[in-house]
Amino acid sequence: RRTTAWAKYYRFSTDYEVGLSDIVQSWALGASGHPRPGLTLGAEFTRGPDQIEMLTIDRTGPFEANTYSGFLEYLLTPMLSLNARYDFQDRPEAVRVHRASVRLIHRF
Repeated sequence: RRTTAWAKYYRFSTDYEVGLSDIVQSWALGASGHPRPGLTLGAEFTRGPDQIEMLTIDRTGPFEANTYSGFLEYLLTPMLSLNARYDFQDRPEAVRVHRASVRLIHRF
């Protein structure tokens, strides 16, 4: 049974024509495993902006948050899988964000 662990570091900058530029950093620690064939379970902790590919305007500039995530992938067939993910984000000033996603992925 295979187990995977990772550490990621992100640094990005935003340049504005007027005003100061922003440099934002985040890091993530995670692990996943396969409790049985075709099933992957995992968890991840992110400090700073999470999932950079989903960056939105409210997360540019200085942004402090802790995101706790759990996810699973279940292979329905060798080329089709179901992915589910839940994120709980703890932001300053008692702001709490919940995000859940479910995806059906077909590989070719």
